[in-house]
Amino acid sequence: MSGPMLQLAQCLHQTINPDKKTRMEAEKYLESSQTTPGYLILVLQLIESADPATLPVKQIAAVHFKNVVRKHWTPNEDEDGGALVPQGDRKPIKDNLVQLMCNCPGGSSVKSQLSEAISLISKADFPKDWTNLLPDLIGKFSSTETSTIHGVLETISSILKRFR
Repeated sequence: MSGPMLQLAQCLHQTINPDKKTRMEAEKYLESSQTTPGYLILVLQLIESADPATLPVKQIAAVHFKNVVRKHWTPNEDEDGGALVPQGDRKPIKDNLVQLMCNCPGGSSVKSQLSEAISLISKADFPKDWTNLLPDLIGKFSSTETSTIHGVLETISSILKRFR
């Protein structure tokens, strides 16, 4: 793991530390980084990393990613009126999120958190600003992994629910 990714992994792990001071410092650092350019991309890279020893950290990172998306993707949902996810980060996030979700181990909580993040982003950006979302999801039906197909179906259902 690279320096910034290792620092992020350690910080995310500290958010579950029983020591309140350590936990609060980690949460404060994460809160201050949420709208920094490249931050959410680093979180996704951590989730994607091949190191199996980081599975608990990947789960924490996926929940954190989803929560940052919920809070900072759109101005309407931004509770404190603060900064949003940088425009330069949005396209790379959307371009890679479906693939990352599908590459997660079947039935993992990471996969379900990423699916929910896709659904949250789609509320703001689909169809106008995320034209490749459905083609990307539909393209995953060729997978032989039933967990991938199941995850894609759940994600599509969640996205299209508002059009029913």
